Amino acid sequence: MAGNENDGRVHKLLDGRRLLRLARLSFAGEEDIELECSSASNRRLEADRRLGEWCVDEIAVAHLVNLASALAADPRRLSSVLAEHLGRPVNITAHSLRIALAGLTWYRKQDNLALDMECPHEVIDYAVEQLVAVSRA
Repeated sequence: MAGNENDGRVHKLLDGRRLLRLARLSFAGEEDIELECSSASNRRLEADRRLGEWCVDEIAVAHLVNLASALAADPRRLSSVLAEHLGRPVNITAHSLRIALAGLTWYRKQDNLALDMECPHEVIDYAVEQLVAVSRA
């Protein structure tokens, strides 16, 4: 958006409270996003939020941010089973988890996304499998 540095429309369309709501929903399920759309609050997500000629579909943005967060394989989204094994003498450390997740690759397989990664431990494999299952929902 070169030349629009002083244009306040983006800040008006997506003010701090709305951005925080979208950030919170990046860890939510699809049902939570839909509930947010139907809330009685005057700050609920809107499919047609307008400011002049600009229009933002906040619901689509929430789903997109949620999907991007899942594809990024943020360790905070992984199963709590993994947290129970961190630091135990089974070769799962925060460092080994970061290395494994950094090597995670998504690729297209026909009409789907598939995941490829070298998994050093079955608990990490399970946690990532759970993340993929939740991402499909």
